[in-house]
Amino acid sequence: MDPYLQGIGPRSAPRRRGRGSSSRDSPSRSRRSQARRRRAGHWWSSASGTARAAGGFVVNLTSSVTRFRNPGNIAYIASKAAIEGITMVLARELRGRDITVNAVAPGPIVTDMLSEFLAADASGEERARISGQSPLDRLGTPEDVSEIVVFLATGARWINGQVLFANGGAI
Repeated sequence: MDPYLQGIGPRSAPRRRGRGSSSRDSPSRSRRSQARRRRAGHWWSSASGTARAAGGFVVNLTSSVTRFRNPGNIAYIASKAAIEGITMVLARELRGRDITVNAVAPGPIVTDMLSEFLAADASGEERARISGQSPLDRLGTPEDVSEIVVFLATGARWINGQVLFANGGAI
C-alpha cells in the first residue's frame, strides 16, 4: 500500500455568527487565507500523485461546510471547494497509473477546533443546533472519519475522483 493523506484546516476556530464574519475581514486577509490553503492542497496532492507507485492512493480532506453554505465562512468554503476541484482533476491527471484520488468531507466532528468554537456556548444551544443538523442527532467523531479513509485506502479501487460526505446525513 502506498498511502497519502492530506488535510489543511484553519489556524483557529471558525467565528461565531453575529460575532464577526469573513465579510468583515479585509479582502487581502481572506485572499491570503484562501490562497494558502489552495496552494498547499494543490502542492501536496500533486507531489504525492507524482511520487506514488501504481496501486497507491491519495485522500484529501475537505469539509461538508462547502454544502452547508453558512454565512461567515467565505474564505474557508472557497479553499475547501478548491481542494475538491483539485481532487477531481488530479484523479484524471494520474490516468493510467492505477492511483486513486478521493476526498473525504467531514461534517461537524468533535475536535479541538469544534470544542474551541463551542466553548462560549454555556447553554449548549449551539451544540444542540449543530448536532440536530444530522438525522443521527449527534456530532461526528474522528473515528467516524478514519473509517472512511481506511475504506478508501484498503480496497475501494473503483472509487476515484470522488468527494465522500461524512456528516451523518446532514446534507
